[in-house]
Amino acid sequence: LTLEDLYSSIDIRILLVIAGALPLGYAISSTGLASWAASGIVSISSHAGKVGIMFGIHLVTALLSLFVANAAVIAIMAPIAVQIAAEQQMPVNGMICLVTLATSATYGTPIAHQTNLMVNPACGYSWGSYMKFGGLLQFVHMFVNVGVCLV
Repeated sequence: LTLEDLYSSIDIRILLVIAGALPLGYAISSTGLASWAASGIVSISSHAGKVGIMFGIHLVTALLSLFVANAAVIAIMAPIAVQIAAEQQMPVNGMICLVTLATSATYGTPIAHQTNLMVNPACGYSWGSYMKFGGLLQFVHMFVNVGVCLV
């Protein structure tokens, strides 16, 4: 593997998404949007304790990942998860792990991930197919991820 091969294999679009997502995450933190969103998630899910809060974060993150690029979702949700962790005395590492794992839950729509887009025309799946089978898989994925990140 030569250096030229390495450079030619890099997808510049992915680098641009990541580079654009980092300032977005900073803006979310510095404008107070992370604090506002964190308060909303906590107020809705805190009745179930810290586990409920983790389910709330996972749900919001996974829903965003169905329609927005994963790197951007991490940039959006990481400051919110850190804010919640600080306010609720929860481990930051577990919350960041949860956000990272939740962004990979892209089973519910044909546009959520590039592999879904590749499989869809070949197999003739409908949006309903993704919602029916992918929704169940996302539900299981959520329980596993929250369990893993609690440890």
